[in-house]
Amino acid sequence: MLTIEEVVAGPQRSVLITSEGVFAWGNLEVLRTLPEGVDAAEVCAPDATRIGHRSFSQPVPQRLSPRGTRWEGLVDAGHSLLAWADGQAYAVAPQVRDAAGAVPRPLALGRQDAGVRRIWAGEQQAYVQDREGALWGWSDAMPGAQRVQGLPSVRSVSVGMGHALALDARGQVWSWGANAAGQLGQGDLVQRSRAQRVVLPQGAAAVVAVAAGATHSLALDEKGRLWGWGSNHQGQLDQELQAAYSPGPVRIAVPGRLSSLAAGLHFSAATTQGGQVLAWGWNGLGQLGQGDAAPRAGFHAVPGLAAVQQISVGGTHVLALEHGGRCWAWGDNRHGACQGEDGAQAQSRPHALALHALNDLTETSTRAGACPWWCRHRWRRASISCARPRARPFTGQAATSPSRRCWPGWWSRASPCRPACPTLHCCAGPATTRPSPMPNWPAMVACSASCAWPCWPTTRTRACATRPWRPCRPARAGC
Repeated sequence: MLTIEEVVAGPQRSVLITSEGVFAWGNLEVLRTLPEGVDAAEVCAPDATRIGHRSFSQPVPQRLSPRGTRWEGLVDAGHSLLAWADGQAYAVAPQVRDAAGAVPRPLALGRQDAGVRRIWAGEQQAYVQDREGALWGWSDAMPGAQRVQGLPSVRSVSVGMGHALALDARGQVWSWGANAAGQLGQGDLVQRSRAQRVVLPQGAAAVVAVAAGATHSLALDEKGRLWGWGSNHQGQLDQELQAAYSPGPVRIAVPGRLSSLAAGLHFSAATTQGGQVLAWGWNGLGQLGQGDAAPRAGFHAVPGLAAVQQISVGGTHVLALEHGGRCWAWGDNRHGACQGEDGAQAQSRPHALALHALNDLTETSTRAGACPWWCRHRWRRASISCARPRARPFTGQAATSPSRRCWPGWWSRASPCRPACPTLHCCAGPATTRPSPMPNWPAMVACSASCAWPCWPTTRTRACATRPWRPCRPARAGC
């Protein structure tokens, strides 16, 4: 079953990280072979299927991760995307070829011996945390990765236009970089290349989340209180401050108890513990989601959303993921990142993303008679998707029926993707599979499999006890 795991809003595009791979739309170049008789000059005007060379605008999701690969995560750095898997970082150009995906290029950071644990990026800079906990950064103006000095081991990083925030294991906030608007929270406007701790006012609890906007910063403590510093000329901190900027942290009296933060170009957004989304600040492209692009003061609940579990803010647009798997977008739509209504330049109210194109992107290999590109086994419980073409549009949960789909742990005899049960790769002990017909559904085959420590075939020699489970790839025999 295809499930959406995370939404990622970049400067000019949107990305979905799913159980079936990574998909993107917006400022994305799609390479296709033109049919005979079609003049290349006719494709200069971009639409859903024909991409011009002057401005890329692709509102239809396209496969970004190549088939057969599983990225642990991905961030959008503007001119390129950065992915990581198995300790290796990759640079991914926003250019795909039909359903084959993009071509990732291994990224040499000078720290391959330590491996990559996580990457965070903005439009002008990026940071990577190695497996030893050290943080390394690079930018267009800074060739090669350099270690961030004065910083303890961190658990999260947020990158702004020219500055960055880090949250350590003790709930303390650190900042470095540009500081023309006081976005470092040090009480002055002096930029710093070495990380320094941000001292919150007395009474502040340990911080659980940080967000770096273009020139402002936000921090959420464990008591649900919001703190901010930096630029406030658009009210991205709080209209009640009556100041263009604040060089030090100030309390922001936001309504409700917050659970997560995000910040963009002169505006801010947050989710409440009740699943609502609040937005405030600049609204020039409708990024507050209120149905217009007029200036608005104060905090505004984005209408039409319920049970939101995650938000992501690009430069000027917002993505929201609900618990049921439905995705919404609003704000800047000049490159189709919001799949705006009637090609609007600004999507000023939440728009439910049309993701039915994912059906075709995830079923191409099935229709061609190939195996599903990955599966995951968590102790004796398989979660394997082997879908055949469906007519119902995709809305976050794939349509299921015994005649069209292999349910978790089952394989369809009539399915072109696999005529028999999968074979598990085990680190310890042999794997066994036993097919038996289902009495109620003769077209289905139930697979019972056992594996003491499932893992990737490439890690069979590693110690499997480091994690209670590992992703497991089925054998391709019979496809």
